[in-house]
Amino acid sequence: MKIKTILVVLASSLFLTAQAAVDAGKKAQISNGQVTGQAAGQVSAKASDQDKTDAANVTTLNAVQTQMTSDIQLEGRVLQQLRSSIKNFDPNKYMILSRNGEVTLQGNVKTQAEAELMEKEAIKVSGVTRVNNNLAVIVTN
Repeated sequence: MKIKTILVVLASSLFLTAQAAVDAGKKAQISNGQVTGQAAGQVSAKASDQDKTDAANVTTLNAVQTQMTSDIQLEGRVLQQLRSSIKNFDPNKYMILSRNGEVTLQGNVKTQAEAELMEKEAIKVSGVTRVNNNLAVIVTN
């Protein structure tokens, strides 16, 4: 879908650039997607710059998608670790967030010891480089 959109943008860009060259009094022709005539060099340079920008954008998008996938997988592994190591662990009470190996734990716990145990278990997970323990101890009477 993205590639199709990029191709449409490139085609539009080529047409508009060629049209601008024609409007400026230069001779240009478009045939089978190719620009010929005096404006061909300008159009080619403009398209080449757009190609580089589009390629950089696709590369950046791919890197972001890869990082997001890694973060989601790490969150799942931390959740699995907490479920298997903490008795009566309820995953619906907590939020586990990850970014580049840094995991943040959020939610409410009954004791400081419970918060520390969750942090200790989370740091054991392969790929976790740091744990931000934002768990709040809520005392109930």
